[in-house]
Amino acid sequence: MKKLWQKHPNLIYVLFFFVLVFMTCIIHTNMKDDLYFGNIPLHELFATLSIRYQEWSSRVIIETFLISLLHLPSFLWCILNSLIITSIAWSISYLFTKHTHYTRIISIMSVSLVPLSTMTEAGWYATTLNYLWPLAFLLISFIPIKHALKGIKNPFWTYPIYMISAIIAGNQEQSCALLLGFYSLFTIYFIVKKQKAFFINIQTLIAMASIIFILTCPGNAIRSTTEALNWYPAFSDFSLFQKGLLGINSTIAKLLIFKENVPFTTLAIMLIFMMANKEKWLKRISYLPLFFILYTSIFHTYLSNLFPKLNVFYDTILRFSQPMNEIHLFSLRNWLVCLLAISIILSISICFLKSFEENKEGKYFFPLLLIAGFLSAIIMGFSSTVYASGMRTFTFINYTFVILITVICCNLKNREDACLLLMLLSLLQVGSNFFI
Repeated sequence: MKKLWQKHPNLIYVLFFFVLVFMTCIIHTNMKDDLYFGNIPLHELFATLSIRYQEWSSRVIIETFLISLLHLPSFLWCILNSLIITSIAWSISYLFTKHTHYTRIISIMSVSLVPLSTMTEAGWYATTLNYLWPLAFLLISFIPIKHALKGIKNPFWTYPIYMISAIIAGNQEQSCALLLGFYSLFTIYFIVKKQKAFFINIQTLIAMASIIFILTCPGNAIRSTTEALNWYPAFSDFSLFQKGLLGINSTIAKLLIFKENVPFTTLAIMLIFMMANKEKWLKRISYLPLFFILYTSIFHTYLSNLFPKLNVFYDTILRFSQPMNEIHLFSLRNWLVCLLAISIILSISICFLKSFEENKEGKYFFPLLLIAGFLSAIIMGFSSTVYASGMRTFTFINYTFVILITVICCNLKNREDACLLLMLLSLLQVGSNFFI
C-alpha cells in the first residue's frame, strides 16, 4: 500500500473526487435560481446573455456555462463540480506547501471544513458556478506566479490553460479583484527585482481587461439600483464611509455569529497550536480570535450577567449581522466592532509573521493573503446585497482560512494533535453535509 501511494501520490485526490461525486449525486438541485436559468431555452442563450449584459450582469461567461449545464443531465454537473472542488484541494497543496503526500491529505481535510450548505443559497448550480468555479480557476491562474518565483519553466501547452483560467476567474467580481490585486502586486515585484516575467504581464492585462469589462457593464449599474430597492432600501442613503464600516462590521459579525464559521473557528484553534512554543505575549495574541468566537457563541449570556455593559457590545455585533437602516459614524459602539475586526486580523497576521520569521516569502505573503481574503468579504459592504447574498459571498474568505489552516498543519513540528483535531472537525463537517 505504501508503495502504491509513493508511485501514485495523487491517488488520494481520485478517492476524494469519488466521495464528492457520491455526496453531490444524492442532493436535490432543482431550486431557486436554477429554476429560472433552467427555463431559458438553449436557442435563446446568446439573446438572453445580451439582454442580461445590458440590464443585469457582466457574468456572461459564467452564465453561459450555467444555462448550458442546466439543459444537460445533472450527473455531468455532479462530475464537473466534484472535479472543481478536488482541483481546489490540489491547487492549495501545490501552491502553498511542498506538495508531499502528507500535504495532499491535509489540503483535502482542510477543504472539507467548508460547509456545503452555503452552496444551496441561490440553487446548487447557480451558487457553485458563481463562486466555487471562479475560485478554482483563480487558484489555477496563480500557478505561473509560483513558477516565476521558483524559476520553473511552464510547459508551452499550459499557457492557454492559465489564460483561460484567468478569463473565467475574472468574470466574477470578487475573484476578479483578487486576480488583479495579486497579479499587479507580483508584476511590480518582478519589475523591482528586474526579473523577466512576460507571461505574468499578460495575466495582469487579462485581469485589467476583466475589471474594465465589469465596471463598464451597463447591467451591473442597473442591477445595483434595482437590488437596493428590493433588498436594502436604506443602502442608497449610506455614504462611502458608512458602506466601508458596514462591510468591516458585517464581515466580523457573520464570522463570529453565523454557524457557517467552521473554517474560521478551526483557524483560530490552529493558531494556538502554531504559537504553543512561542513567547507568552505571542501565545496570548493567538488566543484572541478563539476568545471572541467563544464569547459570541457560548459565553456571552454568562459574561453579560457578570458584566452588564458587555451586553451592549454583543448587541452591536448582533445588529451588524442583519440589515440596518442607520449606521452612525460617530457611534463608539460601531467603532468598537470595527476595532475588534482589525485586532483579529492583526493578531492572526502577527502570528504568521512571527511563526515564519525565517521564511522571507511566507513571512509577508500569508498576512497579505489573510488581508486579501478579508477584503473579498468587506467589499460586499459596497453592495446592497451584503445581507441578501447570505454566506455564499464568504466563499473566498473561507477558502483563505482553509489555505492558512493547511499551511499551519504542514509546518507544525509537533503536529499529531493538530492533525487529529483537523481530521475530526473535517469528518464532522462532511457528515453534516449529508443533512443539507
